[in-house]
Amino acid sequence: MTLRPADAPLRWTTASSAVVEQVQAVLDFELVAVTRKRGADVVVLQVRDVEDRWQVGEVGAWADTLCARAFDGRAPRLTPDVCAEPGLVQAAAALGFQTGASVSVPLRDDDGELLGSLCALSRRSRGPELAAQAPLLEAFAQVLGALLTAELRLQPALRAAEQADTVDTLTGLADRLAWDRRLAAEERRCVAYGLHAAVLAVAVPALTEVSRELGHGSGHELLGAVGAVLREICPPDAVLARVGGERVGVLLPETTPAQAVVVHNGLRAALVERGVAAATGLAARGPAGAVAAWHEAVGRTSGVRAGDLAPAPPRTQPWPVQDAGADLLVRELLDLARVQVRAQICFVGEWQGDQRIMRGVSSALPIPAGRGDVEPLNGTFCQRILDGRLPRVIADTSCYPAAMELPVTAALGIGSYIGVPVVLSDGSLYGTLCCLSQAPDPELSERDAEVLTAIAASLARVLEPELRAAQAYAAMAARLEPVLRGEATTMVFQPVVSLVDGAVVGSEALARFGGQAHSTQEWFADAERAGLTCELEVATAQAALVAGRDLPGFLALNLSATTLCSPHLPALLDGVDLARLVVEVSEHEQIADYTALLEVLAPLRAQGLRVAVDDAGAGFASLRHVVLLSPELIKLDISLVQGVDTDRTRQALAAALTGFARSTGAQVVAEGVETEAQRTVLRDAGVTLMQGWLESDGVGPEQFMARWGRRAALPAPRRSATPVGQGC
Repeated sequence: MTLRPADAPLRWTTASSAVVEQVQAVLDFELVAVTRKRGADVVVLQVRDVEDRWQVGEVGAWADTLCARAFDGRAPRLTPDVCAEPGLVQAAAALGFQTGASVSVPLRDDDGELLGSLCALSRRSRGPELAAQAPLLEAFAQVLGALLTAELRLQPALRAAEQADTVDTLTGLADRLAWDRRLAAEERRCVAYGLHAAVLAVAVPALTEVSRELGHGSGHELLGAVGAVLREICPPDAVLARVGGERVGVLLPETTPAQAVVVHNGLRAALVERGVAAATGLAARGPAGAVAAWHEAVGRTSGVRAGDLAPAPPRTQPWPVQDAGADLLVRELLDLARVQVRAQICFVGEWQGDQRIMRGVSSALPIPAGRGDVEPLNGTFCQRILDGRLPRVIADTSCYPAAMELPVTAALGIGSYIGVPVVLSDGSLYGTLCCLSQAPDPELSERDAEVLTAIAASLARVLEPELRAAQAYAAMAARLEPVLRGEATTMVFQPVVSLVDGAVVGSEALARFGGQAHSTQEWFADAERAGLTCELEVATAQAALVAGRDLPGFLALNLSATTLCSPHLPALLDGVDLARLVVEVSEHEQIADYTALLEVLAPLRAQGLRVAVDDAGAGFASLRHVVLLSPELIKLDISLVQGVDTDRTRQALAAALTGFARSTGAQVVAEGVETEAQRTVLRDAGVTLMQGWLESDGVGPEQFMARWGRRAALPAPRRSATPVGQGC
């Protein structure tokens, strides 16, 4: 019998939840949890907490837990009175939970390897009767350990079974529908078992330019080359999917951030070796997190060109999207540093002028500080250590007047402190790595400073791309400024022609940034990275409305859902005759909220605005747009048009979409028509409109009028039916 995912539900989740509930009833403890040990981390898989302080997915440092101390012999596993056990007092205090009694029972696999724990905490101390529950708790732990082991071993087979899914006809990779299914399945595993995972994204922004210069066959070969590299580089259980017109996604199950970086670097090197100009991005999921955030990797890409092996710059402030992989690596290094020097708090700060910006914090104490916080350097231990007023190792702050006079010493109750510089590859100072505790530490020594120095060197390698990316962001924003002002923008217009009588019924506005080294796609990619996509779309739309005001027929503008839902839209459309305007919902981003978009479009459509969906038939996302937006125009994807004169499958798809469009009152526009044979087959299939290089690749407004003004016709009548998508 073929194994299907539905044949093996997550029994572990049900069983562990039931055990936690039963243990809480038997012990009458306020908190009972099942945890998973993952390297230096511990992640909560199941919990019942009467005060709701612990949540499923919460992550901490294993070394700081009561369980770690109980399992290495520093404390008993069943402790009626925590205060009577010196090995547990400090760990209990760090929990922020008034602990009277505790229970820690290990979960192990068949080989005796520690998987995690069944643990419980009570605010009240208990008597010797707690020991009587040991056999029951051990039995529960044995059952959970065996079940967790069995289900973890089953996951590779389940993933293999899930691979029998829908595919993209062009690349042979999984399509967008399969991608979304696999992400959802992996998210369930990550939540249930506390697993790591990662996503790589590969974009080929030059695909359109290559197709324009060398033909669409070359563009498809380029995308196929990317797929071949991915199959060669990625592990066998990776999920490879075409998630958009020029984008490929890779899901890496059970992959730590460090492992993901290795795969990412290997991919980039292979692309360079093959001479493939592409862009790559990385996002990692730790034991806690959400798969939904992984889609950001598709937009978190940096360029790779032949001869360029520079590391992909991770995103950080002021970039609009942060790099989850880099953040996790920083956290792991800070956790390691804190454990190594026996500190309660460890942080890394970047120095910018006279300020220090927190880039990462690891703390066993609740503190009012976190990533991104900014504070003056003057008045910090770091400043005084680097200018020589304090030593880098301070075992007891009370011995140093220069430390005691600092307000932060009293505010945090700092008893010991150690700080070392973080130095970049060019010898410049990035900032400092510091650890502190509230109590003096007489064992703190120069050996600890050397350990921190080694960790600081690793942090520098992780953080330096972040700094360089911020510098690149500033340069990018400056480069975009004239484009946003419209000073470097030229609009051309590609005619939309009737296949019935050859009349021009409208045009699509296309931006060209003349005299610039970047292609149009690269300019929009830069704007996306800088968080200025909306501004660039509005600037090009304004230029199109001015340049195309006298053109015949409708005028089609490419706008993303974000721009359509933004405050910029009313000003953009002020005074515009909406009856001659078509909005093409672009593929620059996913539509997160169709309801909100439909609410924005409804009053505009009532005034005559029409909606077009681009790239129909290319994947799951565009077909979903068709169903939910109910467009007046459906643009048949160029991948279906190319070869339609010789491929019966493409002919059948074109006819099917045309039939669907006719039944909803919409029209189909065939994109990328290059030959008379394609035009003839599409017309016979019932397609009524076309655009493409057979007619023109786009010209200025004066040329447009000179060539097609006499062939112009009025826009096709609007359908009277209410769009079905408006009820979604």
